[in-house]
Amino acid sequence: MKKLTRGCFVRNAALGFLAVSFLASGAGSRAQEKEKGREKELAPAVDQAKGGKLRTAIRAGYTRFGSPEDKLNPNGSVRPMAWDLDVKDKLIGCTIYFVVLARTGNDGDTWGTGMAGFDGKFIEGKNYQKNFSPALDTPAKYLYLYQVVNDRGLPPVSEVKLAAGQEMSNMPLPIASASLTISVDPRYITSWGHFRGTGFVATVPNRKANGDVVVPAADKAPKDIRLAVSSNASILGEIGDKRYRGTSARPAPTHSLGSLADSFGLGPSNLNLKQSEEYKELENRKVKGIALAAFEDKVLQAQGADHAREPEFVQLLYYPAKLRSGQPLTTEFRADWRGKEILDLGRHSVVFGFTSDLPPKDEPIRIEDLDKARGADAKIGGAQGK
Repeated sequence: MKKLTRGCFVRNAALGFLAVSFLASGAGSRAQEKEKGREKELAPAVDQAKGGKLRTAIRAGYTRFGSPEDKLNPNGSVRPMAWDLDVKDKLIGCTIYFVVLARTGNDGDTWGTGMAGFDGKFIEGKNYQKNFSPALDTPAKYLYLYQVVNDRGLPPVSEVKLAAGQEMSNMPLPIASASLTISVDPRYITSWGHFRGTGFVATVPNRKANGDVVVPAADKAPKDIRLAVSSNASILGEIGDKRYRGTSARPAPTHSLGSLADSFGLGPSNLNLKQSEEYKELENRKVKGIALAAFEDKVLQAQGADHAREPEFVQLLYYPAKLRSGQPLTTEFRADWRGKEILDLGRHSVVFGFTSDLPPKDEPIRIEDLDKARGADAKIGGAQGK
């Protein structure tokens, strides 16, 4: 575990609030849990390849945060900063989806995701010193999972309807790190890392690149598609609150999954993206020699990729001196993307997370662009653990 310098994550990072951390008090040890007797196993999860609700999820939702915040028009609609010609500041923003799963005791799929061999997809997290997480802690009561999507300004955006080939006025920055502040002793986090090739999935109406739902015939209902949670217009069209918010004084709120909830699950991180109406439309235009806008080209590349982006580092950061002295602890759970795996516009990550016996509680989360993340790296690397 890496030493952390005081204040190294406050350098103009966009702030959000994500309801997926711990209760810092009243938490029993695993030994105490055993003394209370074996917990009742939950109902088996549905097959996520066929869709259906995750029965083992005890918390799920999303938050959208970015800097600067999106403003509101006089009529209350969102005024997206990425399309505002008057905005000169650099933009950063994303949607983070999360879920907390309760253990079922199923072999190979401990937390009931419905994916065969899910546990075997776990890749142990490592830190800057190349120290690794323990192996996946399958006796842990809870699995906390997160996924980052760099989708700021992509259609559908509020009530804005874009013309074909229209360029963004302000391209959002790539995302290099996401860090969650946890008010808990790091020893309560029993394993951490990411799940290779795995992401959140949902069943949604198939949408065109501009966000319009595809209706096969006049008398037929829209055709749904089971799709990787991503920057695809079919996913973005189902997000209820489209505003990017978050400051140190007023963190971005979390939201329920809304229409995504009944089909939200886990599956291949690129599930059906090439079969989506948006991808086929953009690919067809490119084949015909029709120039794509810069953001459209990024979306096409992202959805045509064979996998979502995997973090280079997934780690815990804390003050060792506080751990030894018995002082109240603050732990940072952090994921970093580097090189070709950085989350530039349109890209989404695989799911990453940690295990614990402690139940969920609201805690703050931050994202950083590459310059900010490297600045934090340098400070962490020189820490003395004071």
